[in-house]
Amino acid sequence: MRRIELIKVVEEALRQDFGKLSDLPTGVANTVANVYFRYFELTTPVVGRPEHGNLLEGIAKDPLVAQAYTNLINDSANIIYAYESISKMIWMLRKFKPEQKELYQRTMELMLDRYKFNITNPEEKSGFRRACERKLAKVSEINNLITLMAV
Repeated sequence: MRRIELIKVVEEALRQDFGKLSDLPTGVANTVANVYFRYFELTTPVVGRPEHGNLLEGIAKDPLVAQAYTNLINDSANIIYAYESISKMIWMLRKFKPEQKELYQRTMELMLDRYKFNITNPEEKSGFRRACERKLAKVSEINNLITLMAV
């Protein structure tokens, strides 16, 4: 599946799960779109992808293949977790009342720390610590992905 087709699949899934995302700040909506994009990129079969042979045989022969496979499993688990849990965060954000601005901001910040900056257990860390981790984080988002979708 090409990226354009994948974006259409993601757009439909976002629309089905959340309706419009225009009530969220653009950065948050873009992170949600990226979480969905990574999930569908991982789980959608690709027509014409070459076969990889016997993976177990490759793992047994080469420690680098074993390490790459371990990294793939860990990354896949993180992508699936993010996809399955982000809807709860959006639900929480939408539930806040206008007078709860501070709680809304804090929840939004924790959400970005977890899903955009990949900070583990951000709720257990101080704001200063999370700010430092954000500076060092490797962000793997498609910039402005949300602008390519009508959600």
